[in-house]
Amino acid sequence: MKKFNNFYIIITLIFFSCEPDDICLQSFEDTPKIIIRFYDEKTSELKPIKNIKITSIKSQDTLHFEETDSIAVPLNHNDNYSSFNLNIESSQVNNSDNILIDYEKKPVYISVGCGYILNFKINSLLIEKDSDNWIKNYNIYKSNIENEETKHVEIFH
Repeated sequence: MKKFNNFYIIITLIFFSCEPDDICLQSFEDTPKIIIRFYDEKTSELKPIKNIKITSIKSQDTLHFEETDSIAVPLNHNDNYSSFNLNIESSQVNNSDNILIDYEKKPVYISVGCGYILNFKINSLLIEKDSDNWIKNYNIYKSNIENEETKHVEIFH
């Protein structure tokens, strides 16, 4: 009987010393992307772009959009800057501009199961000048990138 009580006590202690598995649910946010919206340079109204290709200069990863007035682009997690080539292609035009985004990374702890995500704070954005820039101007609308619910950068073309 005493052995049974000892066994019961040990099992009870083991049971209560276990922690539940900490899994990362789909409802948790992931590292947010930068949201870029495109506007008409004269009227400041949203102006969609056709056939835009965004290529990361460092990694050569490419995103392609048939027609859009807004894009979500992931920033480089390893550096404090990302550089992209934004190329518009059509039968009349093939023009590309390079942009460099300088930012600070801000790690945010979610949980043991999820780990960390990165938020960003844009310090500056630079458009490389060439003889025929299709990007005429820009505005950093919201420098803190903490979610994908609002635009962060406005590009006027």
